[in-house]
Amino acid sequence: MKKHTGFSLVELMVVIAIVAILATVAVPLYSNYVQNNNRRDATSALMAASLAEDNFFIRNDEYSSDLSAIYRTTTDGNFYTLSVSLPNLEADPPENYDYRLTAIAIGSQQSDTECATISLEVDGAIQRKTPTACWDTY
Repeated sequence: MKKHTGFSLVELMVVIAIVAILATVAVPLYSNYVQNNNRRDATSALMAASLAEDNFFIRNDEYSSDLSAIYRTTTDGNFYTLSVSLPNLEADPPENYDYRLTAIAIGSQQSDTECATISLEVDGAIQRKTPTACWDTY
């Protein structure tokens, strides 16, 4: 009698089921890891842009309203666009900060709804980082 070697259909289905279960767990964890890494890029870029604004102020005695003149306008991976805004001193009440840097998610990073917009508001030596959870990914 000839002995057949190989996998049975049941064995193959068990292996496929195990791989599917592992993928079900691994894919969301990996996606979360990628989003957190992109958040870190955004917060690092905001801090670097803040240094560029401060250097501009030292040289010109005013803050730049054009971020592209002093720093880049996207993060390294192009997952966030960066912008700067200066306070409206004629508002009632006047806005109380020197400048606000904002990173807005683009592309696939937009699915990170919690951190779709990350801000750094600077008032002298005081920095307000919002949302706080987006800055605590380290």
